[in-house]
Amino acid sequence: MQAALQACEYERDKALLLFMLDTGVRNSELCALNVGDVAEDGAVTVQMGKGQKGRMA
Repeated sequence: MQAALQACEYERDKALLLFMLDTGVRNSELCALNVGDVAEDGAVTVQMGKGQKGRMA
């Protein structure tokens, strides 16, 4: 994990990697997120997760 974080060239990449590690979302779920999926309190709704089910991340 440390090697992956150190390999990140940009802070955005590090934030995405940490989000994936902290929430357990899959790569495809992360790529499918939209700005509207993030609530004001920071909660993220994954619309199309595994099994075509939505969930909170």
